[in-house]
Amino acid sequence: MLRNSFYILLFTLVSWGGYLISYPSNTPPDLYYDGIFLEKITNHIKEISKHPRAIGDYHHGIARIYLTNQLSRSGLTVRKQKSTVYSRANKNAAPVENIIATYEGTQPDAPTLVLMAHYDAAEFNSTGAADDASGVAVILEVVHAYLQSGQRPENNLMVLLTDAEEVGLLGAQAFIREQLMNHNIKLIINLEARGSGGPVMMWPETVSGNKGLIQAFAAADVPLPVTTSLHYEIYRLLPNDTDLTPFNQQAGIDGFNLAFIDHHFNYHTRQDTLANLSPDTLAHQVIQLKSLLSHFANTDLNQLTSEDSLIYFNLPGLGLVTYDTHLNYVLWLLTFCLWLYGLWRKPGPGTSRKTGWLAAGLGVLLISAGVFLLTWSVLFVIRQVFPGHADILQGFPYQGHAMMFGCLLSGALLATAGWGHRHSHLRQITQLLQGLWLTLMAVLMYHMPGSGFLIWPVLGSALGLVVWHHSPRWGEQLLLILLLLSGWLLGSVLINLPIALGVAMLPATACILTLLLGLYSPVFHPSGSQWRVLLSCCVPLALMSWAMFQNRHFTPNTAHPTSLSYLYNTDTNEGVYFNYDSINSGWNEFMFTGTASAEDLRQFRQAHKKPVRQLHRLADPITLQPIKAEVNRPLVQTGNQRLNIELTAHRNSKLIEIYSKSTMRVHQLTIEDRIHVFDEPLQIASGQRLLRYYFSGKKQLKIELITDPDESLNWLIQTHSVDLLQDDRFDIQPRPAHQMPKPFISTDNLIIEQSLASGFDQ
Repeated sequence: MLRNSFYILLFTLVSWGGYLISYPSNTPPDLYYDGIFLEKITNHIKEISKHPRAIGDYHHGIARIYLTNQLSRSGLTVRKQKSTVYSRANKNAAPVENIIATYEGTQPDAPTLVLMAHYDAAEFNSTGAADDASGVAVILEVVHAYLQSGQRPENNLMVLLTDAEEVGLLGAQAFIREQLMNHNIKLIINLEARGSGGPVMMWPETVSGNKGLIQAFAAADVPLPVTTSLHYEIYRLLPNDTDLTPFNQQAGIDGFNLAFIDHHFNYHTRQDTLANLSPDTLAHQVIQLKSLLSHFANTDLNQLTSEDSLIYFNLPGLGLVTYDTHLNYVLWLLTFCLWLYGLWRKPGPGTSRKTGWLAAGLGVLLISAGVFLLTWSVLFVIRQVFPGHADILQGFPYQGHAMMFGCLLSGALLATAGWGHRHSHLRQITQLLQGLWLTLMAVLMYHMPGSGFLIWPVLGSALGLVVWHHSPRWGEQLLLILLLLSGWLLGSVLINLPIALGVAMLPATACILTLLLGLYSPVFHPSGSQWRVLLSCCVPLALMSWAMFQNRHFTPNTAHPTSLSYLYNTDTNEGVYFNYDSINSGWNEFMFTGTASAEDLRQFRQAHKKPVRQLHRLADPITLQPIKAEVNRPLVQTGNQRLNIELTAHRNSKLIEIYSKSTMRVHQLTIEDRIHVFDEPLQIASGQRLLRYYFSGKKQLKIELITDPDESLNWLIQTHSVDLLQDDRFDIQPRPAHQMPKPFISTDNLIIEQSLASGFDQ
């Protein structure tokens, strides 16, 4: 067991060490890098993220003025783009104000290189230091240092600071619709964040193949690249988009994303502050963007498109490895041939093929199931002991790294014990797993070609097993070396799975790790007594439990996300407190002393479009005044019906939502004099949202609809203001210091709900 534990410790050190050396460490706050002062960048972030700056917030406009001045001082020509945008995909709309700063290149008719980030922050109290003040600040200082160095780019440069990214990429869509035709944009480098730490990862978004972009990225000689061709394959399957996505999908422009995702629990919360932003991550973003700007400012951007794609991955400490996608199939075929050679060799004495394969199959099934069950059980116990984790909607709690350590290491130790216990059938186990991986890789390479580099551990296993057949001693040593190399290659991938997708991925990650270790099962030996196995598995779990116990309480720096809202329906004179919390946090708990029935919750969710968990109906509701709503049908109607609606909200209103109580077909939608014509009529089902509009400045919304001639208007309107805790009419206790507003939902808000119905004679 000691030998197995030592091997797993080596594997862990190589995997985790590779992750850590993939980006800078111990970055001093006064770092100076190639003309760039990190302190200036942090000063920009401090200024931009002083206060919340979502659309409509006062500091949103102040930040815009600051950024405009900084870009002008760097010598760029700055202008603003004002528009009102509606997104058909998510039904969001808002007035946006993009910042467009340009610098003319030395070559006539040169294409444009765009450096892009968004300067707005998430709604409801997030100051957005990482997301995305960090990207904005890095662009400001990298461009400033580049131009101050006396260099003059051959290509045109544009700094595009988009607005309203957090409410549906609206700023990017506004630029595409109204400004793109004025610029010959050939490449975009977009800076993003979905956490406040970790390495800055690159993934491209291309219309066709990635070969041109990846070869150019390699030619840029970017220090400490962190990327794999699997990143984009996973990214495009997820619902998350960046501002680069509409440029790629709607305008056919290729580009790079540079983003970091660790410490995900700070994302879109009040904890997204400069104090929580990793200087190492910031330095990593700086050195990558500096290299890319220096290269692409003077590269022929017209030569970046390609129909072909490359497989690529970084080896920590060494750099980027690339090769043609077709080599996937060569490597797979070579691995398959080695696997067939292993199958052709006769089993050892005393072992029949039939019994050997049955025992191997049973072993793989039992060991994999055991590891999955162990990890799932640990997570189940954690959920019972720490029920507040359910309120961390990012899916990665504050103790997430400790959970990764405990679950994955204990699962790996259990797996090695299982492989060692099946030592008499290790050849069949290894060959069975090789066949399983080959089958899996054939499917993956067909549907997700970028995953092709995962064949390398399988090839290493097949090659090592061939050597082991002829010389078990040398074969075992070779397999150990190849196992460690597999950890070096795939360590960051395994670590990033639960970080990116949440700790709920730990059982699946542990199973992947188990099957990876099983490829090298000949290096693992019988573990002795079951007590040793149990003890070895308990050690990482005990260390995890100790670490989690030390940080078991929510604190002002690791706060409990909580929510509270009040909805008043002006039609029925009904007032309701509700929240989205999984547990009773103790804050204003007197409001929810009685548990609402499941049927009551279902009816409320259906009627008011809110996925609430607790609610309390007031016997004597606090009344709120409805907003002013006017509907006008012009006398002259030709063909389809034209309706004009004017909504005047209260001065503290933040946003307004409109749901249709009946089906609608919308042919054209005009919001604040901005016309949105649809290729196909917009179909709105009964109960579906037609519009969510974010106010900025004036609290008036003008809408013009063109619908089918016989349709009547039957709407449910909800107007939100984020001042529940400040309103003296409500006896709301202040939120405790160890709690914070819950992200991703509307909270601390007053909701005025009213109907708007109009029928017209034809």
